[in-house]
Amino acid sequence: MKRLDDFLANNHHLIDEEIAENSLFIAFDNPMILDSLIPLFEKFSKGKPNCQLHFLFGNTEDIYDKLNKKSH
Repeated sequence: MKRLDDFLANNHHLIDEEIAENSLFIAFDNPMILDSLIPLFEKFSKGKPNCQLHFLFGNTEDIYDKLNKKSH
């Protein structure tokens, strides 16, 4: 376990960069709009199967805080 912990600690920035490169964060202030966009996200996912979609909901301040936490 110690070797795994050391590896993860030493490569944390590489892991974070890999996740960031393969992630798309999409924020909505109204979750009801998501229903109309599902076909678009399904098409995107088929074209980019290695990209993770992350959906955030809330008011502008909440969304900003969540996105800011993801970048640190």
